[in-house]
Order: sequence, then structure tokens, then C-alpha cells
Amino acid sequence: NPLSLDPAPASESVEPLPAGRAWFLRRAATRSSSTLSGSGEEAETEQSAEKYAELLEGLFPRVVPEEVLIEHMTKVLNNHGFNPKTSINLVSCCRDELCRPFTEELDRKWGHLFNISSLGGMVFCGRTGFKAAMAHSPTVEGKERYVFWVAPHIAIPMSGEEGTIFRDGRENVSHACGALLALLGEIKRGKLDLTLNNDDLEQSLLKQHIVSHLQYGQVPSLVQLTYAAYECIRSEVHRVARASVNPKQCEYVVIAGVQVHGAL
Repeated sequence: NPLSLDPAPASESVEPLPAGRAWFLRRAATRSSSTLSGSGEEAETEQSAEKYAELLEGLFPRVVPEEVLIEHMTKVLNNHGFNPKTSINLVSCCRDELCRPFTEELDRKWGHLFNISSLGGMVFCGRTGFKAAMAHSPTVEGKERYVFWVAPHIAIPMSGEEGTIFRDGRENVSHACGALLALLGEIKRGKLDLTLNNDDLEQSLLKQHIVSHLQYGQVPSLVQLTYAAYECIRSEVHRVARASVNPKQCEYVVIAGVQVHGAL
């Protein structure tokens, strides 16, 4: 059965997460004190960090560092019987290497995950993929438990220009998520190709699925398109999970969000 978990149940020994802005200002203060202590740039750096934290929280309310989210949700899950000895993680983030720190932190806390990822963080492995992962879960007192961690991603630099980021070894600006930006480009040009391209299957499927979560005629911002991808991924995981599980023998949780590659 799918469980609905309050991120901070009043009856449980898990403190609620503070507003995301507080985490990033704390991180910025630590960095500025270690790298700019005593310099004239310190006040300017703190002001920039404050503005950036406000920008992030305006776009993604309650955004927090990924290690904070994993630590917090692990405590919540533990209180409901989900832990590395009873459960398996099924994870979908974009194939982009920028997303790896999140999955590596999950592996560090939980052990090896089952990868259900596609471009953009979409989930296209279907019932066969879900059943394969579920067959790897521990069985405790006749129950299997699965934890889905799923998220599209987006880059938000200090400038606020959605989707831009610099990568090591590349002189020019890069982008994330490239798959969503490609879709957005087609929408803006008014030339959206929704045919299934056998030479570009994942991108074709991404476009077909996400467009159904947009209003007809809408030209979204990249942030809006990322939220549409989030809704699409979340609903797809719930749909396929319901079609794949034996509710008498399992419990599962879906943890969905947006992975933001930021400047702090």
C-alpha cells in the first residue's frame, strides 16, 4: 500500500525542517568566513548570498540542500519501518552527471539503489523495471518495502538566468536540464514534434508525457516546465507502482521534488 508521510509528524521524534533560505545563508556564511575572512568582499558576498537565497526560495519554496533532505526524510522513513534493512530505493534523476551527488549520498546512507532513471528524470522502465527492482527488496515479516526518490532538475545560477551553469573543463556556458530546454525550444518555435523517434526514444517520450501536463497554447518558463515534469514523473510513478505491486505483500513511498543546481 502507498503510504502518505507527513514530512514532520507531530507524534514522531523528527524536527520539522526550517525554511530553506536559512540553510543556504548558513552555508554562505561558512564559506565566506573561511575564504574571505577579513576581506572587503565579505559584506558584498553576504548580500549576494541573501539575494540568491531569496531568489531560490521564491522559485522553489522550502528548498534545502540535498544532504539535509536525505537526512530528514531518512528519519521520517525510519519511523515508518523503512530503512536499509527493510527496503530498497528506486531512484530516478536525470542522466546528467550533475545529479550524481544526490544519488551518491543516497547510496552512502542506504546502500546501493536500483536505477530507474531516464532523460530529465523521467521514468520509462514500466512494470518490467518496477517488478525487477521490487524483486530485489528485502522481505521482512512477509512485507517488501520500496522507496521511490524521483526528481527532474534545473540549474539556477547567481544571476537568476534559468537553466545556465558552467561545467568543469568547458569555457562556455552550459545548461540543465538540456532535455527540458530542448522541449521548451520547440514550444517557443511553435514546432513541437510529438512523433516517436526511434533514434531519440527517451526525448520523444519525455515530450509526449510532459505536454499533457501543460495548458493548451501555454509557453512556460523553464521553471514552470520543470514543475510540469515533476507532476508528470510523480503521477507516472504512482500509476505504474499501483499496476505493479501486490498490496497485500508490500508498502511503498514516493518522495518527489526538484533537484536544483545552484550557486551556494
